[in-house]
Amino acid sequence: MEKSDALLHRQVSPGGLLANYVDWFWMLQAPAHLLPERERRPADGRVEVVFHFAGAYTHAPADGHREIPLIQKSALLGPRTRGYVVEPVGNISSVMIRFRPGGLAPFLPFPLDELVDQAIELDRLWGQAARRWEEQVFYAPSLEQCRDLLTRILLSRFRVRPHQQTIQAAVQRIDALGGAISMRTLADELGWSQKHLERLFAQAVGLSPKHYARIARFRHLSRTAARPHPGRTLGRLAADFGYYDQSHMVREVTGLAGMAPHEFFSLWCPVCGGAPLHLEGCPNQQH
Repeated sequence: MEKSDALLHRQVSPGGLLANYVDWFWMLQAPAHLLPERERRPADGRVEVVFHFAGAYTHAPADGHREIPLIQKSALLGPRTRGYVVEPVGNISSVMIRFRPGGLAPFLPFPLDELVDQAIELDRLWGQAARRWEEQVFYAPSLEQCRDLLTRILLSRFRVRPHQQTIQAAVQRIDALGGAISMRTLADELGWSQKHLERLFAQAVGLSPKHYARIARFRHLSRTAARPHPGRTLGRLAADFGYYDQSHMVREVTGLAGMAPHEFFSLWCPVCGGAPLHLEGCPNQQH
């Protein structure tokens, strides 16, 4: 891995077949004094596989309803139903694969809804193979070579799952409409019953389609609200994005972001999605 005494926070995109399933490969290396003490992250329907080499961290729901033990080993972070807080401990060195919603399903032998709001150590999922991968990633001299290595590993485990393309189409439809679609309408468009859609979607994505639609609406709202606009009020935003009223929107944002709307919108970057760390190349990144 690349070595640095400064904050190194960057990502590379996947290529070929993996582009349908993976958002990016990501690296973070940083001394403790350059990291935020607490980083709040919103629910986004993604799953992350983290190869962890130094330091430790906690991932806990922002509402404080559940304690998650200190994570010191490589782990899979399941899809989040609500906002959560990350607290790093010590110098951090890690490489992460960030999967698209439903993107991990072809690489796992069991449904994603078993991993919701959980952090599972990789050796519990893949045994000795996970330890070999971890060692290979550690000795890869650059993020690009980590990507190439992990691409080969993932493709060796790729299995086409029944209805995978239909579930991907459902995710894309929800995203394209910013969550503004009923589950009955979505099921009709796919030619499925609503119950069938809910079951297969949860198995592939980890979340119900209705909950994922809430996240999609929240993300659509966030991209708009994070860009300053004179005269825009929370009440106006609530009406524009189909919430019952302002208090409904505040509850939704607070639950999914883990903080009040005004705080989240001031931190969240509409370009790269960072809050508060921006990704490499983001024009909002401060040097």
